[in-house]
Amino acid sequence: MKIKKYREDFINSKRVVIVMNDAKSFISGNPALFTERISQKGKTTTFIIEDYKQTDIISALNRKNGHEKGYYERKIHDVVGYDIMHLYEEAKKSKHNVQLFLNHNTNTLGIVLTDNYAMESIYRVSEGKTMVPHFIFQVGGEEYIEVQKDVDKLIGGTDNSTEIVDLEQFKSDN
Repeated sequence: MKIKKYREDFINSKRVVIVMNDAKSFISGNPALFTERISQKGKTTTFIIEDYKQTDIISALNRKNGHEKGYYERKIHDVVGYDIMHLYEEAKKSKHNVQLFLNHNTNTLGIVLTDNYAMESIYRVSEGKTMVPHFIFQVGGEEYIEVQKDVDKLIGGTDNSTEIVDLEQFKSDN
């Protein structure tokens, strides 16, 4: 995040929700932001990433991005086992809550939802990594409300499209 007001809102929001395919680039590209954010007591950071066990979704993601079979299964599993687990362990020290949901369907957009902004990034339709446009909606606007409702529906599991991951259990299983 390059713009100061978005960085500050990301750090200081009571709740931040990150919806992405795997969130690897976002986490590793913003280590100082995450370090500062998770050091704050009583806040929640929620990740909603692709379910690496959903072979149809993951196969399509591998194919779309030109990767061999198994690439995204391993990548997402490793993101959970290392990146998100590291944030979770650090967050426990400060009583910050880190949650992880696996989406059984596909995440069609990258979303960062803070207390004041909803930032959406579209995924390119062609193979490979390129710069993508970002759309930013401010709290109080109709689009912010719609993004928030969409994200809350995923977290609430009202359509059984996501499952929460017990990170303690994941740690002991892996």
